[in-house]
Amino acid sequence: MIDGGSRRSAAWELWATVAVYAIAAVATVVTYTRLPAGGTYNFEGTGLVNGGLSRLVSDLSFPVAIAGIAWALVAAAVLGGRARVAAIVAACLCAVTALPGVNPTDDLEAQWVNALPATGAVLAAVLALIASSLRLPRRTWRGGDRVRLVLTVLLGLWAIPWMALRSACTPATSRWPASCGTPARRRRASPTCRPSTAAFTRVCSACSWR
Repeated sequence: MIDGGSRRSAAWELWATVAVYAIAAVATVVTYTRLPAGGTYNFEGTGLVNGGLSRLVSDLSFPVAIAGIAWALVAAAVLGGRARVAAIVAACLCAVTALPGVNPTDDLEAQWVNALPATGAVLAAVLALIASSLRLPRRTWRGGDRVRLVLTVLLGLWAIPWMALRSACTPATSRWPASCGTPARRRRASPTCRPSTAAFTRVCSACSWR
């Protein structure tokens, strides 16, 4: 078991991190549901099931499962009994994301294997929230906590363009060249048949909300 001070720190941090990923999950489902097939990088699905939910599962598989390992370990340290066992199982499921071929970068559509780390991430998040609901003693911040807070704010500001992209800002320059052919062909296309990386520097200036 971890001490009371550390448990108090884990309480608000668990809520905060789960909330961030929950907001991103909603944005993911909305974005990939409404965009046309082949309208996003290395993803050919559209609609709720083949688009939004498929991308959500692959997103839970990575990167959310990485955070899920931390959630599960903290929950295992706070909780006891069957909940601790469940937390250990969740951590093992999340670790599947590190295996080769689980998260191919050239195909972001969900695969059956993605269900394992995705399930682990959801289970870890639930257990983390249960752990954070316990009545825990207060603690005073240490210097390291302040450093982490500053780094979190700086990284959050740096990630704003990527957040905008996740929220359905679609730069016109990121569209596939006509010479690349159909979406099925893009997966086998040459390295030159890719959206321009310069598009990411113009995310907010080229947003298209349809």
